[in-house]
Amino acid sequence: MRFKQRLWSFILPILTVVSFELILRWPWLVFLLAPVLLVMSFVAVRLLLGSNLKTPITRWRFWLSPAVFYLSSFGIFFLVGSGWMRHLLALLCAVLIGFYFESIFTYVWEHQWYEAYSLENISSYLNGLSAFFISSSFLGFTTLLQVPLWLMIPLPFLFYFVLAWQMFWVTKLEWVKTRAWVTVIALLIGELLFVLQFLPINFLLSGAIATVIWYTLISLSRSYLLGYWSRKLWTRYLVFNVILISVLLGGARWI
Repeated sequence: MRFKQRLWSFILPILTVVSFELILRWPWLVFLLAPVLLVMSFVAVRLLLGSNLKTPITRWRFWLSPAVFYLSSFGIFFLVGSGWMRHLLALLCAVLIGFYFESIFTYVWEHQWYEAYSLENISSYLNGLSAFFISSSFLGFTTLLQVPLWLMIPLPFLFYFVLAWQMFWVTKLEWVKTRAWVTVIALLIGELLFVLQFLPINFLLSGAIATVIWYTLISLSRSYLLGYWSRKLWTRYLVFNVILISVLLGGARWI
């Protein structure tokens, strides 16, 4: 029984690579393959978690990270011109999705081998990359299609809302305590994207800046809600942000 459930840790990565390669050849297949893979990933979550959950909504919460990650990766996939970069992106997505479902399997079925916080960590990696993909994609497509970003802000707001909610939930923070934080963080990043579109820099770099700020807001908020807030922590994140963003802007090729 466990062997059949563990197979999803290998089946989904293979299907992920296959879907990207097929879409690379026939782009219109994204409208068919993406929904199919999302449904299959939810089936995998359901089978891994079993049917005796006290809170069935947990399945949806575990499913959010790989689902958003898979969907958000298509923006970069279509914007990156190099063929080998697309193959590399497909491989990266497959490996991380495989690790995520392997973590769920270990957490549920082989808990004695589960390393503390590994599921939280892999969720953070997926959500962090999703944040980068979402920011870069929306900035890239608004430039490419010459669409005012303010018309598209509701979409990144929705994605960031879901990502922030999942990040707080996986840290075992209740929705009642986090709903205001989730909303404010999503709004701030939406406004930040609107500002970043005016900078004459590459959309990938703007996406990286938005991701750094998003991750910092999430980390500081979680620390505060968990009771770990301190001036030292705030100073450390502030210095880290200033240095990292300065490096990104200093090494940027201004248009």
